[in-house]
Amino acid sequence: MESLAEVRRFSNRRNRHGFSDTLLYQVFGTMKDRCYNKRLKAYENYGARGIRVCHEWEISFMAFREWAMANGYCEGLEIDRKDNNGHYTPDNCQWISHAENCRNKRNNINLTAWGETKTLAEWVEDDRCNVCYGTLKTRYRMGGMEPEEMITTKAIEHKPLVRLSREQKEEIIRRVVVGTIGGDRRSPYGTSNRGNVKELAEEFGVVSGTIVEIWKRHNGTLRSI
Repeated sequence: MESLAEVRRFSNRRNRHGFSDTLLYQVFGTMKDRCYNKRLKAYENYGARGIRVCHEWEISFMAFREWAMANGYCEGLEIDRKDNNGHYTPDNCQWISHAENCRNKRNNINLTAWGETKTLAEWVEDDRCNVCYGTLKTRYRMGGMEPEEMITTKAIEHKPLVRLSREQKEEIIRRVVVGTIGGDRRSPYGTSNRGNVKELAEEFGVVSGTIVEIWKRHNGTLRSI
């Protein structure tokens, strides 16, 4: 059961003051939830670490709004604590853009390339970067590439998923030339046949593996097409 103090903290969010539908009020509610609502995942990074909202703001949205409007708030900006280990107080808070806020997160990943150290988000904005944030983060986690290579190597463009008709599959089976390496005539991937598989894949707009799978199903290795 929630304590009286907890009930009072959240009851202020329901007070009628004419600003309940504003983005600033959402920021206010999110800020308090992070610090006091143990049911939220974000609590682990805020309330569980001892981060609190100053008493003045905790009990009054209007006090928070007055500070916000006097300190450069406009829609689209996010509240940021200058000291990530400090509380939500007038002296420790400022308004910054979403991009700036992402750079200030404790879990940011730093990458050093060409003698420069930046967060992954900052590298994505660099003119030398040829990949999106998700691709860069995946490469960093997987390893095996030099930092400069992670940033500059373009991602492989995957073909869109193509659903072949039965007639198209039958045409592919008819045109596949069976390879003869090792006397195994069940594989379409023999040396003499790789070019044929690639040509069929390009013609039908699929990857080579799809041609091989269709052939295997035709030969009973997989279920019928």
